[in-house]
Amino acid sequence: LRLPGTLRRGVVTNVRAVGAGVAAMGCLVAGGSRQARRRRRWRSLASVPGRLGEGRQPRLGRDVSTSGGGDSGSIAAEDGVSGPMKQSIEELERSVERLMADNQVLQLELQKRDEELRQQLPKRSPEEGGAPSGVGAELRPDGSVGPFDFPQADLPWPMEYLRVVAPGGSDQREPCGDWLSLFRNAAPYIAAFRGGAAVVHIPSCMLDGPSRAAFKGVMEDVAFCNLLGIRCVVVTSIEDRVNRRLQELGGYEERAGASTVGNGLNGVVFDEQALRIAKQEAGLARVEVESALTAGFEKRASSGTGVGGSSGAGGSSGNSNGTSAGIFPVRGGVSVVSSTSFFSASPMGVREGVDYGYAGRVRSVNTDSVNRCLADGDIVSLTPLGASPSGEVFFVSSEELAAIVANKLRAIKLVYITNGQRLTDTRDNHVIAGVQLHDAKALLKHLQSEKGLTDYSMEDQQSDWFLTFVRHLRLLCEAVDPKGVRRGHLVDPTPGALLQEFYTTDGSGTVIAQDSYQGLGRAAFSDAASIRALLKEYSASQGLDPRTDPSVPTLASIEAGCASGEFFVWKRDEVVLGTGQVLALGGALRVAELRCLAVAEGQQETHVLALLGYAERVAKTGGAAVLAVPKPDPDRARWFAGNGFHEASAEEAAALPEAQRARGRELLLRSLDAGAMSAAEKAIARFNEDQRMWGGIVP
Repeated sequence: LRLPGTLRRGVVTNVRAVGAGVAAMGCLVAGGSRQARRRRRWRSLASVPGRLGEGRQPRLGRDVSTSGGGDSGSIAAEDGVSGPMKQSIEELERSVERLMADNQVLQLELQKRDEELRQQLPKRSPEEGGAPSGVGAELRPDGSVGPFDFPQADLPWPMEYLRVVAPGGSDQREPCGDWLSLFRNAAPYIAAFRGGAAVVHIPSCMLDGPSRAAFKGVMEDVAFCNLLGIRCVVVTSIEDRVNRRLQELGGYEERAGASTVGNGLNGVVFDEQALRIAKQEAGLARVEVESALTAGFEKRASSGTGVGGSSGAGGSSGNSNGTSAGIFPVRGGVSVVSSTSFFSASPMGVREGVDYGYAGRVRSVNTDSVNRCLADGDIVSLTPLGASPSGEVFFVSSEELAAIVANKLRAIKLVYITNGQRLTDTRDNHVIAGVQLHDAKALLKHLQSEKGLTDYSMEDQQSDWFLTFVRHLRLLCEAVDPKGVRRGHLVDPTPGALLQEFYTTDGSGTVIAQDSYQGLGRAAFSDAASIRALLKEYSASQGLDPRTDPSVPTLASIEAGCASGEFFVWKRDEVVLGTGQVLALGGALRVAELRCLAVAEGQQETHVLALLGYAERVAKTGGAAVLAVPKPDPDRARWFAGNGFHEASAEEAAALPEAQRARGRELLLRSLDAGAMSAAEKAIARFNEDQRMWGGIVP
């Protein structure tokens, strides 16, 4: 329930004052004597039954019980502080006590007013013009409206539009903007990822075949991430090479329905000869990875324009738009450590009467050794050969190894470099940028069902790229967890794609996240600072001075509004990209006022209509019949006029609450009739379609 602003802000102010007083008092007593700190610690222990025994007091030379018979005994007396310091501490103690007492009185008054308002609210059905069931916001006897409930919804995935396409079946997403803006926008990601672990799985196809040329560029990206502070673990698959050599020897045919060896070898028995081949290929892959990671970066001379040229943005996608300008050496800056002791393996054993020999499974990960190397700044390189406690070597699945290592390290990123297959939306053939974990699990279930497989030909279902995508999706769904991996990524095997995925907002591939990647809903108290920063940025973009712009409230005012549920925000990656404030004015017109409507730079044309529609829906469900906005500058006034707003007439101004009538000519009004709501729902629907890739409108 919305309560008077003075009462609400009084609570916020008192809480802040209490916190400031406690903090100041803590600073003053922090320098107390060691004996005083021991006395406080013993007193804390003695106050807990069972730790020192009921009624027992420690002996420290004198009584440490509190004087005055209360929990808030004088700290100054115990610390033995004298002079002005003692007086300051005692004064602070008394101030804190007064503030806490005042705060209790305000809390009781809030509870009393809350109960009174609840009893006054009439119950009206939706047919009588009331709010829909469950909204909890209805018309008051005096004609006022509110409070407003910002809806939360989780949109289902349109499975009929999702398609896994073969390599080359769609275009890679290009980064938007010039290189300077991209570099600046990467700063929050660089700071957030620094010190976190990222596990990158390199497919065997990158060591040979068409992707061989891109291998060095991908390794440069990994080395660059390491220089930016990410602790990188590289897991390299050798399965294609091993399988090809086994096929050349003969006698190593796959068997349908048999147990899977490695990533996708069905029923292949790993004897001593197969293990010898795997060791040879693992050693070769290890040398290639280490040399590529430590070789240095190739500098390219741009063939396009300067800072604002398109070639600067396109260069990150691996296009050879420029000629080589030499190698930038990083030897000594990037160090790679490889060892079979980073994890242990166990044999698969005998299954369905077949002894799979030296084929195995990951048994455990030596996280201490891995973390020590990562803490030293080394890149850890792993191949799918692990030793058992008895010293035997087994061939394991590199994909499962990457997932298990990432889970044990609680990595921030688990990346599978794909063979080029992508998850796309068939309506516009664009790559799906990201999904929530529950949506990814629904997609996995869909792809494994008979209905889902009917979307693909038999050839596609049996193709390596389709089976690999399903395996990667399954492993990511299992690994991404609040207690495990934060996010999983599917990234193209092209130079620059990994950097684009990590350090741009929309990435290059598909991310699976267990947190709320994008959301639109009620603002939290902690969002206040970000909201004010966005409002200041938006005001400056309109050519106004944020320091004098009346549309930019103070931080205290925004905090109070967030605490009372007046603000909504649109977030991506916990970054506030849009905001608005909905207030109830009431009166005969049943007016709600929209303030602080703002979006981040570059989002004005695409998303501000959706945020306006969202505010209109919130106001309508909260009992309002008219939405008002303060008359802005001429440019924004024309924009609002183009979207159905008009200046308040004399009659409309007279119908406003008495406290707002003087502002009547300063407001733009729009009737929330059927036409307005239809347009709002269409704008929200377009926004939802665009945001489905991030899980839709979520809390």
